[in-house]
Amino acid sequence: MAIKLNRGLISIMMWAIAIMMILPFFWMLLSSFKPSGEVFTYPVQWLPKRWTLDGYQALFDSKYNFVKFYWNTFCVAFMTIVGVVIVGSLTAYAYAKIKFVGREVVFILLIATMAIPFQVIMIPKFIILRYFGLLDTLTSQWIGAFLNPVTGIFLLRQFFKSIHDDIIESAKIDGCTHLRILWRIVVPMSKPVLFTVILIYFVSAWNNYEMALLYLRSLDKYVVSIAVKMFSAERTLNHSATMAASTISIVPLSLLLIIGQRYLIAGLTAGAVKG
Repeated sequence: MAIKLNRGLISIMMWAIAIMMILPFFWMLLSSFKPSGEVFTYPVQWLPKRWTLDGYQALFDSKYNFVKFYWNTFCVAFMTIVGVVIVGSLTAYAYAKIKFVGREVVFILLIATMAIPFQVIMIPKFIILRYFGLLDTLTSQWIGAFLNPVTGIFLLRQFFKSIHDDIIESAKIDGCTHLRILWRIVVPMSKPVLFTVILIYFVSAWNNYEMALLYLRSLDKYVVSIAVKMFSAERTLNHSATMAASTISIVPLSLLLIIGQRYLIAGLTAGAVKG
């Protein structure tokens, strides 16, 4: 009886926390249909007195082409995923299945770079990007995924290590090279963790605000995270447009999480068992 009571109490607490977390999203969605002057009225009015699409119309006028911002963000997220999948898989396979002198030491040093905050390297990175002429280009937003996708390398390497070495050795006997083993055997076996890595980096690239703020200057190069901020930086604040932009910006992420949530937990725990 006590166990059932405790489980019921925990369930109620979890539902209460879930409702508290989702309420701001409902408020944001409803506020996107309000006139700008009604968004921050007190006391809070959940339902609009007058439903309007002015906030959404402001996103697609001649000055704010939100379709362009959406396309820029999608390009950045797509190229980030391409870099992580290619570079992350190759690097993780090398650390997991190819023996070379100093492998563990080099891997530990690589993982140690995860502890370095972005604020420490943002100025050196700015100087490097300026030197190579990549400032104010979308390339500045995704080039890091082709150079050092540390989180992706770590997650993929942990899963690759759980794949039994006998499978790799059998493929070598059949004449497969390491590259063929990776793309024909290891990667197909790693779908859960690979999807998890893709999801993590897609969300990170889609929501990336700090790098976009530092390295992008032209309006036609803006991404969604910067575009949302524009409406709150105007001389006359357009709160309904800000809410509309925020609502539209989370749609791809919400769909991706709903579709792939069953892979997410499996991917995060895939390398937990030592192989």
